[in-house]
Formats: sequence, structure tokens, C-alpha cells
Amino acid sequence: MVVALLLERDGWAPGPLLDAIDRSAAFLAALVGQADPDPRYGDNDEGFAMRLGPEPLRSVRDHLGAVAALTGCRAAHEYGAKTWTAEWLSRLRGHRADPEREVRTTLESIGDSHYAPNGGLVVLRAGSRTAVMDVGPLGYLSIAAHGHADALAVALSIDGQDVIGDPGAGSYYGHPDWRRVNRGTRVHASVEVDGQDQSVIGGPFMWTRHAQVRLRAVDLASGVVDAEHFGYRRFAEPVTHRRWLVAPHDGVALLVVDLLSGKGRHLVRTSWPLHPSLDVELVSLGHLVTRNGSPIAHIAAAATARLIGEQVRGDERSLLGWWSNRLESREPSWLVGSSCVADLPLVVATVIQSVADGQKVIDLGVSHRGSTIKVAWGDGLRRHRTTIDTTLFGCVNVQSGPLGP
Repeated sequence: MVVALLLERDGWAPGPLLDAIDRSAAFLAALVGQADPDPRYGDNDEGFAMRLGPEPLRSVRDHLGAVAALTGCRAAHEYGAKTWTAEWLSRLRGHRADPEREVRTTLESIGDSHYAPNGGLVVLRAGSRTAVMDVGPLGYLSIAAHGHADALAVALSIDGQDVIGDPGAGSYYGHPDWRRVNRGTRVHASVEVDGQDQSVIGGPFMWTRHAQVRLRAVDLASGVVDAEHFGYRRFAEPVTHRRWLVAPHDGVALLVVDLLSGKGRHLVRTSWPLHPSLDVELVSLGHLVTRNGSPIAHIAAAATARLIGEQVRGDERSLLGWWSNRLESREPSWLVGSSCVADLPLVVATVIQSVADGQKVIDLGVSHRGSTIKVAWGDGLRRHRTTIDTTLFGCVNVQSGPLGP
């Protein structure tokens, strides 16, 4: 709005202001691409400074449309929506948008996949599938007020619709119990250890201890992310959580490998919060995810210890299995995953297989010997093998071939 007022009054705005807006637009455009839903991270509470149009809630694409009208940013123009706000901004007196304006960002891109070092997100796209991994800090500055304990969380959309994502803020003051649960690690697509959050809550808008994340490697060309966090090192028997996201460009399956290393015996739980439009069926190795009766994905898991499958939806006692699109409201949604009690080190491998062509995960297995992790599974048509060298950064070997006779 400051830039809009300057353009209206003077016909120009300082370059650093325009550059900052363009950098934010390039980041948001990388997140939503051509057809992906708006990203959901931390507290999404519908807050705004000034309403310029009739839209009850401005989407990311609405915001990009407004930026395109102000600065001529190419990414904003390509992915933004045309709204009354954008039309009004484009007609400011003396404004001359430059469609060739260069945007200088730290964004790293290969095709439709991106890594935002300052934004802390990696976006891996292949076909109709988009996976996003959170490799950034807990939140802004020392109290990280609106952050959620979701280090290394993975979001997934297929065909432009949410499958796995952040369940939202839920509440601020109306329901403190909602607030506590919706900020916690348990309801995010990450790993919870011993029933504790990765970071330590200090109040409704404060975190006193932050899970520190170290990004080991991002390989956009191969679709590999390797990162770890140290939030559980505060335990008497410290634990480190390291996660590999492997998203090959065939666009069929995601592989998430979690390594819990450290000392002692611990309760380890993986979680996958599903969009409210989805239903689940307990099947071999995990959960079959459906929408309106049509299969969407198979979430299958295996570990180096015995896993117990879990699922909950709309539970009033534990407050698990809820999704919040607006502050102070929620609706039932499935929270699925698996848990085990095991001595460390422990490896959990989760395959999220698209089943649009009728494929499902079969005979999933995982092993951990020395510094090598191996995961193998079939999908009815092909055999997949992934080998990880844990001593190196991002050292992941993926092989795939037709099933033998």
C-alpha cells in the first residue's frame, strides 16, 4: 500500500521497495506455480492491513495480481489473478509498470522446482504432483510467535488439490486447547518423539526453545532434499531427526526416509494430516486415500522396528483429526501415520504412491546397516530401490525397473 500511495502522489517509488515486493512475489509464485493451492504454514488467520477490493480473503494469486499491477513483475503477472484491486492499482496516475523489470532473488530454480534459501522451503514438482518440504527456522526472530513446530514437514498436492498439509491455526483465545494442539508437532507432517513437540511452547504467541534445522543438501535436478533438526537434543537421552525427501521426476511416488539417531529407547510417531475432502481405508502396509470414492494415493510405511498404523478423525478428547480453514473454526479431517517404541537408531520409510492408474505399494522393506539405508518396494508394475549413504550429504541413489517374471 505504501508503494501504491507513492506512485499515486509522485509517479514513482524507491527501487529498494519495489525490489522487496518483487522478491516476495517471486517466492510466492514459486510456491503456487500454475495450479497449486495456496501454501499453509504457521498461523493463517486472515489478517490484513487494508481491504482494497471485495474479496473476503485475498489469495496468494490475488496478491500476485496486485503486485503485477504495481511493479510489472513477470512472475506475478504470469501466476497472478485479475481482480478489482489489481485493476485499480494498474490505473494509478503516473504509474508505468515495466513488464521486463528484472527481479533479483536468492531463489534457486530448475524447471518448475525451486529452493528458497531465505524462505526455508523446497518445492519439487513432477507431473501433477507438487511436494514442499519445510527446511527453515521455527518462525520470525526470538519468540517465533506465529510459528508451528513443523520442522522438516512435507506438504503434498495432486492435480492442484491439497492432499497433505498444515491443519491451520484453529484458535487464538477462544479455544486455548485448539491453539496448543494445532501448533504442535503431532498434527504436522513430521516426526514426534516421546509425545513432545520439537520446540518448546512458552505461551500463546511464544516459543522458548526452537528446533534448529540444518539443511544438508538440495538437489532440484534429482528431486532430493536432505535435512535434519536438533529439537530433541534437549532430552536426557538426546535424539536427532534427519529426513530425506526423494521425489523422482516420474511423478508417481514420493519416498520419505526418517532416521532417528541418538541414545535410548523412544516412542516415535510419523503423522500425515489429510485435507477434509479426503477419506481413508486401512489397507496392507498403511492407508488408501480416496476423494469421493476415487483412490488418490497409497500411504505405506515400514521401519527397522515393528510399526503400528494409526488413524484418527474429529476426536474431541485428544483434539486430533481436525482442519482449520478459518480462525476459530474447524472441521473433521483424517490424521494418519504410524508409531513404534524402539531403541535408536531407527529408520522409518514412507512411500506416498499415486494410485490414479491403479498402482499400490506392495512388499515395502527397509534396512539400515552401518552407514547405508536401503528401501525397496514394488507398485505392481515396477520395482523401486533407493540407497542412501548417511555419511554424505544428499547421497541418494534411485533405481527403478520392470518387475521380473
